[in-house]
Amino acid sequence: MAYARWLALVVWPWMLASYAFASSTPREALVEMVLAEDANTVEKHLPSSFVEAVKRLREPARSQVRSRFVFRKMLPKDVQITVGGVDNLLLSAESKEEPSFPSVQVKVEDEAASGVGTLLKLACCRDSDCENYYVQMKYEDGDWRLARIDSASKVFDLEASVLLRQMQEEDSSDSSSVNESSAVGALRTINTALVQFQANYPDVGFPQELRSLALADQLEADSEHAGLLDASIACPHTPCRRSGYLFDYVPHFYSNSSGYGVSARPEEFGITGTRSFYTDESGIIRFTAENRPAGEDDPPLR
Repeated sequence: MAYARWLALVVWPWMLASYAFASSTPREALVEMVLAEDANTVEKHLPSSFVEAVKRLREPARSQVRSRFVFRKMLPKDVQITVGGVDNLLLSAESKEEPSFPSVQVKVEDEAASGVGTLLKLACCRDSDCENYYVQMKYEDGDWRLARIDSASKVFDLEASVLLRQMQEEDSSDSSSVNESSAVGALRTINTALVQFQANYPDVGFPQELRSLALADQLEADSEHAGLLDASIACPHTPCRRSGYLFDYVPHFYSNSSGYGVSARPEEFGITGTRSFYTDESGIIRFTAENRPAGEDDPPLR
């Protein structure tokens, strides 16, 4: 909320003055965004990646975030705007009834356009405190969109903002939690299937590959096609991909016995999962939160 209020105080009055300039420009887009009474109009002029991230939020969080960018509703109703003036003054703004609203003057120091967007350098004075701001707009999906505002003291980057990163991290956290639960469940299922396989085929012990636990088209199960696991887990090629995790199976052979090791590791560490898992013939599932495969020396999952 603090970022949005700061943005509104700095940019809102300046945007009103841009009515004096030609239409179909970044300034016109800023005007429409700030004067909008609803979030849908504002979002036309925010980065598409930001808008999509907001859409993925659940209610009431989605509505709360969207309301933060309806800037007009944050400002006192009695704000008076005077457009134009000497020395490239675009506007002055003040509120006589709201003491906390500063007297604002905005000047255009420079403007530069490129193939990817427009950058405006503004000198913004709030009361006696003046600071330069760089407002970057980009043309994306048929609209001019506010991408970034820079100053010596603040950076408001809608394409890589703290708020957007938090939303993406929350979204990833929800997904990774589900994926981790699925991975642990799959390891338990694999353990059960391998114990059953060993009991059914004592002369074989444990299979050479996980795919031997799946059932082929034939009607009767055997040690090559045991029918103990779904093909999504006992896949024909390793590593097996399932719910954001990669599963690897390795049989172990000892002098008087056999065993196995099964690892489950996130396809994209930190995104599809934040922990790796490991299990063996003991049936114990172990884990690590480090970006590496889990092993027999890692702590057990509790």
